[in-house]
Amino acid sequence: MEDNTKKKLSEMENALMKASNQAGRVDAVVRRLEVENANLRLKMEAANLQLQAFISTSNNAPMLVGYIPTYHTTL
Repeated sequence: MEDNTKKKLSEMENALMKASNQAGRVDAVVRRLEVENANLRLKMEAANLQLQAFISTSNNAPMLVGYIPTYHTTL
């Protein structure tokens, strides 16, 4: 095999190894983002459930919108 061919082959192998390493890092980032996304979706679902519970209990209570509490103090 000629030196030129060996050099080209070595360069191609190095480029392939570098690309493979980069792909591995990208894959790890994608997995981390997928986990983070799943956690955020769970938190959002929990917040929505809490909101629904609050709304359902608030429907049985007097209207709170615009309510300004008054505090009576005696001196």
